[in-house]
Amino acid sequence: MFVGSLYVKVLLGYILYFILSSFLMDMFYFILYISLYHIRHKKTAVYNKIYPSFFAVNLLHYKKCQSVMKNYRYRKDDHTMGKIFKFGQDVDTDQIIASQYIIYPTIDEMKVHTFESLDTEFASQVQPGDYVVASENFGCGSSREQAPTVLKALGVKAVVAKSFARIFYRNAINIGLPVIVCKELYDNVNAGDEMVLSMQEGIVRVNGKEYECTKLPAYMQGILDQGGLIASLNEE
Repeated sequence: MFVGSLYVKVLLGYILYFILSSFLMDMFYFILYISLYHIRHKKTAVYNKIYPSFFAVNLLHYKKCQSVMKNYRYRKDDHTMGKIFKFGQDVDTDQIIASQYIIYPTIDEMKVHTFESLDTEFASQVQPGDYVVASENFGCGSSREQAPTVLKALGVKAVVAKSFARIFYRNAINIGLPVIVCKELYDNVNAGDEMVLSMQEGIVRVNGKEYECTKLPAYMQGILDQGGLIASLNEE
């Protein structure tokens, strides 16, 4: 009886050890993954957003960590604060990137000339996560796809305008640049203000106020998360 009881205790001990060690390993990989992510992007850890995802990690640690962090990254980036660069009405694609520059062989060579006729310092001052805010009919003119592409290449998180030219809107979705309609924002902000855009909630927050904007449906958010319609189709 004593020997049998000892075997049971040893067996239970091994099982408990295996579960605890696996779970601790999951925690280690997850914390390491988050740490590397924040070091790479120079972000401060937001613990109240990390913990809900933390407990979603199960015993299949590494792949699950990647999956959880992917969802965490999208939720976090959806509320990133960025600076506003403000432009007016009927901004055409030639003003976004002039025709003499679209012959350059790479987007990296083109992007330094973005908005050159409207703001000569835009390309040097804009930072990843910043926003372009405009009035009506943004992106009118020619159908050149380089216009949204240079904005995305500079790290513009989204273009928020009262309305968009149809072809520019389509090209932006194709390459994965969020284009958000918000009727009230333009008249209530200034260049240099900092704002937060939640595409999933359809809310813009700036200067202590909230403005309703286009709320992207889940399928559209999925397309943007994959880098645009073209990238989404290529993955399929």
